Amino acid sequence: MDGGSELIEALSLVAREKGIDKELIFEAVEASLVSACKKHLGTNANIVVRINRETGVYDAFAQKTAEEWTKILTEGDVPHSVCYVWEEVLEDKQAWATGVFENVDYPSGKRAMVRPPVNIDGADVLPYTRAPMLAENSEEILKELGYTDEQLKALHEKGIYNTWEDVKDFVYKSSLG
Repeated sequence: MDGGSELIEALSLVAREKGIDKELIFEAVEASLVSACKKHLGTNANIVVRINRETGVYDAFAQKTAEEWTKILTEGDVPHSVCYVWEEVLEDKQAWATGVFENVDYPSGKRAMVRPPVNIDGADVLPYTRAPMLAENSEEILKELGYTDEQLKALHEKGIYNTWEDVKDFVYKSSLG
């Protein structure tokens, strides 16, 4: 039996014998490990301890800001680059200047889109346009298939197909969560 399994077994046994919720015991052990790490690393250390509830394997690590990690890695001569969240990436002036992003008009406003990462010599760089919204081209497509305006009206009234106007409120409400 490995240490992780033994930990799970021991904590489960304590929970059963004492009639305590096993999750509370896990949380108490995690808090104890955080406390022990802070005694070793200093009380200002931002320590996170997680015990996997199935395997008993645990991780303990100090959380640091990107600036703190950059300083540590630079001082250690470790090649690195900071991974930003999308909002921070969009503020990168160099990325905009080199054409990594392009603003595209949507009904809800402009959105930044990422350009293909490779430019092929001699190939045109086409401007981005947004994809059609859900049901936006329904009537156009059905007309291309040979349906008349009268047929489309009858089909639409029966709810057989939708247009963007029919679904946009639902789409926007759904996208907001």
